[in-house]
Amino acid sequence: MMTVYLALIEDDSEQSLFEEIYIAYRQPMFALAMSILKDSSDAEDAVHDTFLNIAAKQMPMIKKLDNGNDRRNYILKATKNTSLNMLKKSQRNAMPIDSMTDEELLRFSDMTDDSFTEEVCTKYEYAQVVQAIKRMDRIYSDVLYYHFVLELKVSDVAKSLGRSVNTVKKQIVKGKKLLLAQLNNSGGDENVND
Repeated sequence: MMTVYLALIEDDSEQSLFEEIYIAYRQPMFALAMSILKDSSDAEDAVHDTFLNIAAKQMPMIKKLDNGNDRRNYILKATKNTSLNMLKKSQRNAMPIDSMTDEELLRFSDMTDDSFTEEVCTKYEYAQVVQAIKRMDRIYSDVLYYHFVLELKVSDVAKSLGRSVNTVKKQIVKGKKLLLAQLNNSGGDENVND
């Protein structure tokens, strides 16, 4: 399988980094996928799909993450989202977000970060959510990306962006509302090339 993945990566340094990632994270990725999908065949498919996506599209981004913790979080988050998307496709009985009432939408502003992430990721593809975050006003896209994609604590986001913790908390709450509205308006089907 490694040759298939490496064939998708042109840069030699990115190929070397991918090999390191593959060796270091293959087992934790499988364990995470298994905990979500409860089936070893599906878990293997999720890990394979995640590695394909990483090799084809994500290596330039991963290469920029020089902190090993950020890299690990990014890879495991991608695995989690791939697994949740597979689960969503197999269930097909999740309520479409377009049919949510205003009261249900308000519920998202009071959700914990973990439950918000779960809810969004079961309804939309990971790439769609990341693209939606990137399309947002920079003040919100930065905090959402750092907090949800890289899984940094609010205090770490504040430090990274040079903002107060209180400001970042407010921007995350408002950003969650804006992100949900953006996903709701596009139906998650919008493909935007930035």
